[in-house]
Amino acid sequence: MREIKLMGWDGEHMMGPFFVGSEMSMMRFEALREYTGLKDSKRTEEYPEGQEIYEGDVLERSGFRRLVEWENGGFWADGETWGYGLAVDPLYHYLDGCGSHVIGNKYENSELLEAK
Repeated sequence: MREIKLMGWDGEHMMGPFFVGSEMSMMRFEALREYTGLKDSKRTEEYPEGQEIYEGDVLERSGFRRLVEWENGGFWADGETWGYGLAVDPLYHYLDGCGSHVIGNKYENSELLEAK
């Protein structure tokens, strides 16, 4: 069984990551963001293996943005797609070798979800 890793949003700052049962149990958050177990495809000095993807992250691929959400027992990439309007895809399918990368999250960067 995997450890559950979370980030906490207190309304002003993102904190974590924390593991369930750790010091986070003493803190109050407006929102908790669960780690999906997946990483994006962008390799940087800061994230040589790719950046961890959490619920509420905004991903970008080929100029289109998707919001990572937990729904119906899984993580989904919800947003616009190539000429087809809005779409919802399983997160693992959306990430499959196509250059998707984290550009922010809906808590700290809500402007990323506005229409271009």
